[in-house]
Amino acid sequence: MSKNEKAVTYSSMLLKKSVAAVYETNTFNSFLKDILHPGGLELTRRVAEVAHIDENCKVLDIACGKGKGPLLLAEKFNCIVVGIDMSEKKITLAQKIAKSRGLNNQVKFIISDAEDLPFMDATFGVVLSECSFSVLPNKNKAASEIKRVLKPGGRLVVTDIFLKKRTIGEFQNELAFGSDLLLPCIAGAKPIEDYVGIFKEAGLCHPFIEDHSIELKKLIFQMAITFGDWEEFLCRLSSELSQGSSTKERKDFASSVKAYRKMFAQGEIGYTLIRFTKLK
Repeated sequence: MSKNEKAVTYSSMLLKKSVAAVYETNTFNSFLKDILHPGGLELTRRVAEVAHIDENCKVLDIACGKGKGPLLLAEKFNCIVVGIDMSEKKITLAQKIAKSRGLNNQVKFIISDAEDLPFMDATFGVVLSECSFSVLPNKNKAASEIKRVLKPGGRLVVTDIFLKKRTIGEFQNELAFGSDLLLPCIAGAKPIEDYVGIFKEAGLCHPFIEDHSIELKKLIFQMAITFGDWEEFLCRLSSELSQGSSTKERKDFASSVKAYRKMFAQGEIGYTLIRFTKLK
């Protein structure tokens, strides 16, 4: 590996650790509780239905958080599930919960990176990525890894934030530097056609698409009830991450909040479910 490649890899790792730290904060967890994605476990049930999960499946859940999704799948379908996450805190908690519910032999939780999966080729019949693909720095590498660990005929189901194409250029100048680490799922989001292109290039095909933007709207409403508005949420989050924000940072984040509000008001941000299939 060249010096430049090492620098890029190191920078990517720091970014992913920063993102993990965001989702470990009390601010995020105070209103998202155990489920760090729109739709909660109800949408996870729909994901399982679309993925055709049954007792014969071995499932990989990318960015599993505290493990509520994998535990639900194991109990409902009696399948084997492996959950991975970059957060040591969340993986440790998930392992404890699995043990307390007598599922530690059926559900495994490990600290792992979606861009470098520690599994043999063709290990899983189903791979799930609920609101996690958008935060990955190297989406093409992650897509390639997912395709590698899927069995022929296996399914990938992604649920994630999506942007409309004109959003990227129109609002880019209004977003302050640093806001990407406060709302990484939006900062790293892509148009639906870009997601489809990335996975098709990796070798996955036959995309099936459902719109679940209503679940994102519900989450934003929940945020408003908990914090009053986006600005207060981001200020609390910034304060927790940096142990205090400067006046300039607060102004920058306020500017970003206005841009995000406008994007939502104009219907430029949504939430989608996409299923792909590996043919060979």
